[in-house]
Formats: sequence, structure tokens, C-alpha cells
Amino acid sequence: MKRIIKNIADGFIVLNERKAMWSNTSTAYLNKGKNNFIFGAIIFGAVFIYLSYSVYESYQSIWIALIPMFLFVVILFSIMIRNSYEEQMKQRNRSSSMKLVGLNLNFNERILRKMDLLYWTGHKVSRDVVT
Repeated sequence: MKRIIKNIADGFIVLNERKAMWSNTSTAYLNKGKNNFIFGAIIFGAVFIYLSYSVYESYQSIWIALIPMFLFVVILFSIMIRNSYEEQMKQRNRSSSMKLVGLNLNFNERILRKMDLLYWTGHKVSRDVVT
């Protein structure tokens, strides 16, 4: 009985690993370049083509059937403009390639001025400590 339960559990583990591998592979594919946009355009294009066909079957007019296709083209065009706008804004908002490697915090000049001020006001400060 334990052997049967163990085999079933092993089968579920293998199934879960294959599902995770497929999910990771498909996500990596969709994130490359414009694959995500192309895949979405194909899926929603098929929906709009079916809608156009249904409208044509109902009204028997090609001009009325072209309205959903025109709407799809307008939506697709607006999405392409929005993506281009976002890419250009990312390019414009990038910082320069010069990186900040450190700050030059040179307090020596301030300390020397303060010591010089203390020396000339009569406080006991030896001037050779600084040099």
C-alpha cells in the first residue's frame, strides 16, 4: 500500500515539475521582444474576425461587418502608439552613463579655517598640529 501511495505522489511531483517548466518556458518566450504583443494581437484578432463574420451573417452587409475590423485596427494602432510612447519616456528618463563613484568630502579646509580663527582669537591652538 505504501508503494502505491509513493508512486502516486511521485507522479504528482513529476506532473508539477513539468507544469512549472512549461510555465517558465512560455513566460520567457512571451517576454522576449514583441512576442507578447503579437500573441495578443492574434488572439484578439480572431475574436474580432468572428465578430465581423457574425455581424455579416446577421445583416448581410460587408460595410457593417467591417466596423469590428476597423475597431480592431484602431485599438491595435493605439496600443502600438502607447508602447512606443512608454519606450521613448524610458529612454528620456534614463540617467546619464556617468556613475557616481564617491563623494569628495574634504572637510580639511573648514577645519583649518576654524583652527585659524581660534588661533587669532586668542585660544590655545598649536598651528603645527595641522601640518
